[in-house]
Amino acid sequence: MVLARKNSRLLFLTLTAVITMWGLAPWPLTIRPRPGRSPVVPARPVPMRPLPRPASPPMASRGQNGPQATTPRAQAVSPPTAETTAQAAAAARTAARQRYLNNVYLLAHLIHGEARGEPYLGQVAVGAVVMNRVESPFFPNTIPEVIFQPGAFDAVIDGQIYLLPDEEAIRAAKAAIAGWDPTGGALYYYNPAKTTNEWIWTRPVVVVIGNHYFAR
Repeated sequence: MVLARKNSRLLFLTLTAVITMWGLAPWPLTIRPRPGRSPVVPARPVPMRPLPRPASPPMASRGQNGPQATTPRAQAVSPPTAETTAQAAAAARTAARQRYLNNVYLLAHLIHGEARGEPYLGQVAVGAVVMNRVESPFFPNTIPEVIFQPGAFDAVIDGQIYLLPDEEAIRAAKAAIAGWDPTGGALYYYNPAKTTNEWIWTRPVVVVIGNHYFAR
């Protein structure tokens, strides 16, 4: 009798629990944290972000060096006309004329400073020595460089080159520049009564004109 009552009571409690659970809300149940502990929060899924793409190298803009660069076009050069050709020729003649005059007057200054008082032929010979040095590989190749070569001429050293040349010296300079050479190719000259340079005496003398010995 007692056992039957216990079984009936157990069956009643079981049915009551089943009905109660059937009416409850579905899982998950709310879990209350214990006092003194942090609540357990279920992890939420993190949205996945796409990986960044590697930056592509910058493309060269047109006009720069690069795969898209354009080759610069050569500017068209117009052919010279008769007028421009004539102007260029005139300018060249003017420049050449000015160089000639500069050389004439510079050489005349040297001739006057070195050989004034000498016969005209001797003055031309002094100018011819300068021109022979211009043509020689052992001396500078322009008239100014030959004249102002350090220690080459006494008139440059003592300043007599800056004296105003006379008409005879100018004519002698023009003759020498035109190619007249009374010395036969001399590269040196000296006055034996005035020179103190022993080396110059070792040079072979080509011709004597006035007071000057011309040597190679």
